[in-house]
Amino acid sequence: MVLTRTTRLLMLVFGLILALSTLPSRASERSTVVYLPLVQNAPANNVFGLEMVAISEQRGFSAALELQPSWIRRNGLRWSDVEPLENGGYNWSHRRVLALEKEMIIASKRGIDLILIVRASPRWATKPYQADCAPINAAHYDDFARFMTAAVDRYSRPPYNVRYWELGNEPDAFVFPGDSVFGCWGLVDDEYYGGRQYGAMLNVVYPAMKAANPKIQVLNGGLLLDREYDPATGEGLSGRFFEGMLVAGAGNSFDILSYHDYVPYNVVRGPPNSWKPRYLRRIMEQFAVNKPLMNTEGALLCNEDSLACRTAQAYAVGRLYARAARDNLLGHIWYIYDSDGFRHTALIDTNDFSTLRPAYIAFHYTSNRLASAQFIGPITGQRLSVEGYRFQRGREEVVIVWSDSNAQATITVPEGAQPACTEWDGTSFACTANEGQLTLSVGMAPRYVTFARLEPASCDLTTYPTQEGCS
Repeated sequence: MVLTRTTRLLMLVFGLILALSTLPSRASERSTVVYLPLVQNAPANNVFGLEMVAISEQRGFSAALELQPSWIRRNGLRWSDVEPLENGGYNWSHRRVLALEKEMIIASKRGIDLILIVRASPRWATKPYQADCAPINAAHYDDFARFMTAAVDRYSRPPYNVRYWELGNEPDAFVFPGDSVFGCWGLVDDEYYGGRQYGAMLNVVYPAMKAANPKIQVLNGGLLLDREYDPATGEGLSGRFFEGMLVAGAGNSFDILSYHDYVPYNVVRGPPNSWKPRYLRRIMEQFAVNKPLMNTEGALLCNEDSLACRTAQAYAVGRLYARAARDNLLGHIWYIYDSDGFRHTALIDTNDFSTLRPAYIAFHYTSNRLASAQFIGPITGQRLSVEGYRFQRGREEVVIVWSDSNAQATITVPEGAQPACTEWDGTSFACTANEGQLTLSVGMAPRYVTFARLEPASCDLTTYPTQEGCS
């Protein structure tokens, strides 16, 4: 029986309702409203995203749009700007708030989903801590919930239309003595590193936000997650922060699991495979939680601004986004499009925003090939050093392939197909298939092969999920 896509989605939602109704409680016995994803508001199938210092033409916004991002992440709305005094009411006329509102409108007009970070708690809400990133005092969770209700009510509607809300930024960093753009709920003497406290806050704030607008999506503050927790040695305690959130019963108090995943520059090899998606999903499985993952900060980091490292960044782009699709991530946000403030990761020249760097060129071509494509699976039958993946784009198949060492890759193509072969930047090179096999040399820089795909004899929704006539 062939089911329509809408029917399949509705059946999935019904199945989730039945499954959730039978789940055992892992925390307290308090009643919880479970907000299921809205089928009609499912995000576009595009993992590409950027973070920007400011959304403006002066900082290269038009060039950013050429990269076809689904999301732009923005840090962010400061609670302390709007409510500096306890019980003093909300002041939405702070200069930073007014500037941010203009950016929200710009993004909305161009069809971009803004991921809005909310951070910087007022001093009265974090006592006895001094830092604005520190844990909110439990006595003020309701105050934060009221503020977030007001913010969602104001900004999730026209002309702002903010749907994605991220509560904090790297809350699993340890508590700092002063204000910080990231952190800092991490309690070094707590067995879950402060994750239970952050989860308890979500349990109060999330329902209030969803009551204000059920269509919004709430992200936890992107987890720094610098190492795995080792129960045998007790090392990597910060890796228990997310577990602590779930111990606190916060499994239904966020919609998207946000984490950060950077790779350092290495002269002899490209970015390795990440352990983080597997680690986070394993923890969720232990608590019968299933949330989509989003890497809300990622890039190849350069300790110094060199041509060699810029080139390595360009070569890394295709790998990172192909793997993001393979790992079934909702999105991968490149940090940061218009600033070298963190390890020289800008895609454009920060002294002249009209000058495009090699990583921008790579990002542009990668999104051109993959933004509208469906992930099929890895290419098989290769040497161990060869890594590559197949994507379906309409009636075409796109293969991306690379190797940390110079190697030969063999790509199977349909008999009679005329493959088009391109470098990481879109430059064409000659290639010819022989009896359905295409052999090409691969190295650190990804190469792409595009050809008309072979139509399967019957509907195979696993291999060809968007095959015409099978939806």
